[in-house]
Amino acid sequence: MISIDRDSPTPLFEQLTQQLRYLIATGHFQGRKNLPSTRNLAATLGISFHTVRKAYQILEKEGIVESEIGSGYRVRDPAPLGTSERIERGAAVVEEMLHRLAGLGLAPGDIEYLVDEQLSRIPFGAELPKVLFVSSSGEVADQCAADIARFLQRPIDAVPLSQLSRHKDADYVIAEFKHLGPIRRLLSKADVFGATTELTTPALHRLSNLLPSDAVGLLTAEGATLRYLTERIKFETQFPGQILAASASSQQEVVAFAESVDLLVYSPAVARRVRRSMASVPAVEIAVHLTENSRRQIMETIPTT
Repeated sequence: MISIDRDSPTPLFEQLTQQLRYLIATGHFQGRKNLPSTRNLAATLGISFHTVRKAYQILEKEGIVESEIGSGYRVRDPAPLGTSERIERGAAVVEEMLHRLAGLGLAPGDIEYLVDEQLSRIPFGAELPKVLFVSSSGEVADQCAADIARFLQRPIDAVPLSQLSRHKDADYVIAEFKHLGPIRRLLSKADVFGATTELTTPALHRLSNLLPSDAVGLLTAEGATLRYLTERIKFETQFPGQILAASASSQQEVVAFAESVDLLVYSPAVARRVRRSMASVPAVEIAVHLTENSRRQIMETIPTT
């Protein structure tokens, strides 16, 4: 749905801003509905979350979206424009487009054909179903939602279980099986189905080779992720040793924490902070992904258009 051309002379944030304007105008993101989080959309497109945030901030200045602490960005209800103002703004856009097409050497008949063809493809008023990935950990929800968005090529909302009540308009909800009962009770109108996840293999290999006397340091951005990963690591590797858990808040704390353990395990949300610390102890990133079977089921169930 959104495509980034890295060979284009147009900066990435401008490409993204233009496409988001179009998607909002054609109803893919409707009024009062949240846009994908900056990190989620960045991971989907393979760009920096700073680029996404810059595009969102431009749209906010234009009055197209608004931000709310703790909820991210959402589409504003459009203020009605008079007919003359809409025509005036549209004329400026059309004039610029026609100049560019003429500059390519296209004849008037060719330009007319292209305009008619593109008009027939614009899905005015179309709206994609709202899809959530829900987890007890916001970090895990972000990772899995980005995973789904990559292969479906459409936005997926990452929602912590604690914030599920804000999304009663969801059409589809994906979650690990242990959460399905409470989700179905709260979102009775949504199509809710389970997915299985797995931890990254390199991290599991490193953990399974540790001695019982070794200490593992687990570093994440959220307390909920600490609990989630501690349980998963102990269950999947049967590691009998000590797991020390902490939330990273500063580079100095990362260094001090890393020096007290034999292996530092960290989530993607704090990867940049850990790498900047240049800790001398062995370290490995641990992430959560959907299994291949769950990916296939999602592709067969979730509409992409």
